[in-house]
Amino acid sequence: TLQLLIRCMLRSYLYVLYYSLLFGGNKMSTKILLLFILISCLITMQPEFCSSLSKEDYHKIYKELVEKSNWIKGEDLFRKAVLEFPDEVSFHTALNLFLIKQKKYQEAYIMIEKTYSRFPQNRAIRDAYIETMLSYGWHLYKTNKKQEGVNLYKKVFELDSENEWNYYHYGSILRLEKRFEEALKILETGYKNFQDQKSDAEQ
Repeated sequence: TLQLLIRCMLRSYLYVLYYSLLFGGNKMSTKILLLFILISCLITMQPEFCSSLSKEDYHKIYKELVEKSNWIKGEDLFRKAVLEFPDEVSFHTALNLFLIKQKKYQEAYIMIEKTYSRFPQNRAIRDAYIETMLSYGWHLYKTNKKQEGVNLYKKVFELDSENEWNYYHYGSILRLEKRFEEALKILETGYKNFQDQKSDAEQ
C-alpha cells in the first residue's frame, strides 16, 4: 500500500541521515555511506521489516514461510506479530509452530503456557499447548530428564482426558518406565471408555 511505501521510505531516510552524521565527508566514508544507503533501503523496503503489516499480511506471509520451511524467519516475524496483535490467537500458535520446528521446546512450552493462561477456553491454543507438552516431554525423556518428561505426559492426560490418544501417550511412557501396573490401568481405562463410546455410537 502507499502508506506502507511511505513509511519504509521515511525509515530509509533516517538510516541515511544517521550514517551521514556518523561517517562524515571523506571519500572512503562516502563510499561506505553509499553502501549503507543501499543496504538500508533494501532492508526497509521488505514488508515484514516495516511496522504497518496488517493481520491479513501476516496470514499471507505465514503461509509462504510454512511452504518454504523458513522457521527462523517465521520466528522473528511472529515475535513481532504477537506484540502488535496480542489477541490474535493464530499468531501465538504460529510462533509456537516456528519454535517447535527449530526444536526450541522449552521456549515454546514457556510461551504457549502463558498464552494458554490467557485463553484457556480456546481450542486451538489448548491443542497447541498439549502438542507442545508432548514434544517437550518426549525431548526431556530422551535427554535423561525422564521424570520431568513423565510429569508433562501426566499433565497432558489430566488436562484432556477426553482424548483417547492421551491415555495411549501416558500409558506408553509409564510402560517405558516399567511402571507396568499403572500403565495397564491407564490403558485399560482408556480402552474401556472409548470402546464403550464406539459401541454406543454404532447402536
